[in-house]
Amino acid sequence: MKNPTSFQKKLTSWFKKKGRDLPWRRKRTPYATWISEVMLQQTQVKTALPFFRRWMRQVPSIRALAKTEEHELLTLWQGLGYYSRARNLKKAAQYLVQMHSGKLPQTLEELVKVPGIGNYSAGAILSIAYNKKAPIVDGNVLRVLSRVYAIEEPINDEKTKIQIKQLQEKLVPEKYPGVFNEALMELGALICSPRNPECPSCPVKTHCLALQKKMVDRLPQKRKQKPITRVHAYAVILKRKEAYFIHKRPQGQIMGGLWEFPEWKMAEPLMPTQENQRRLLSQKLHLPEENFTFMKTIRRHYTRFQEWMNIFACEVKKTPEVLENNWDQRWIKKESLKSFPLTSAHAKIRSQILET
Repeated sequence: MKNPTSFQKKLTSWFKKKGRDLPWRRKRTPYATWISEVMLQQTQVKTALPFFRRWMRQVPSIRALAKTEEHELLTLWQGLGYYSRARNLKKAAQYLVQMHSGKLPQTLEELVKVPGIGNYSAGAILSIAYNKKAPIVDGNVLRVLSRVYAIEEPINDEKTKIQIKQLQEKLVPEKYPGVFNEALMELGALICSPRNPECPSCPVKTHCLALQKKMVDRLPQKRKQKPITRVHAYAVILKRKEAYFIHKRPQGQIMGGLWEFPEWKMAEPLMPTQENQRRLLSQKLHLPEENFTFMKTIRRHYTRFQEWMNIFACEVKKTPEVLENNWDQRWIKKESLKSFPLTSAHAKIRSQILET
């Protein structure tokens, strides 16, 4: 880039005028920066906002985080997915209390030793909270700089990520590096969007090689990912008097420590009918087919899988024998279901119960 100083000034000036008023920007503490960046790694700002506010009200500091029960943290995190991140936050807080008096360190070398903190989060904490020169390379930054520098290599290749990180390191100014990094990410969120970017409104359009070469609509390039696998499942809402059956996935399994309603995956790749699944439920739980009422279908996505889950309801007099395993299990009154951390799909089932 011929004039990086001009790029820096134009971008930060735009950000100060047009940047969104977000709670973690009002007071850029290391803790708030850390929590917000972990949440934003997996969801959009508008989705993360209520989660962040609730988290900061109930877990306002590193020391509070270290003491909070995992059950409560998972409930606060419920709906964000990737629950291991919530667990890692607690492990990190305990480590910080033990090794750093409950504070986030101010060097990259020490930050990356903290459980769950990698180069991305470390860069955010160092630049935004501690005002130190450090790069932050998220999806927005990859997209913006691939266009600014007209990089045609796939941005999901590790070599390209390293290249863009090196370019950003050169761009980050010594003065107010955190403001610059936030501005760069904000540009990607508000102007330099994946589709139909608002190039006429871009504050740094005169520096954009992709715009000059009329390549904006072709960048960034991405290497094709593995195809999505379809999964079919079915779950049942078991009701006994005024209580509902849930059980807890064992630690060490996927989603371990979270609660769910009884659920089964289908081995067959073809779309199963509701009748097929009702018959399977009848066979598994040793109850008549007519006892199961179809409620709704829930769709969810995770990693490379797309799942369709049919939900059924059934009233019973006792716990079916097939469910009497070594999983922790409870019969829970309707009003108490909210206090249990569920996976995203099963939280939707709970919503169905609460709305009925």
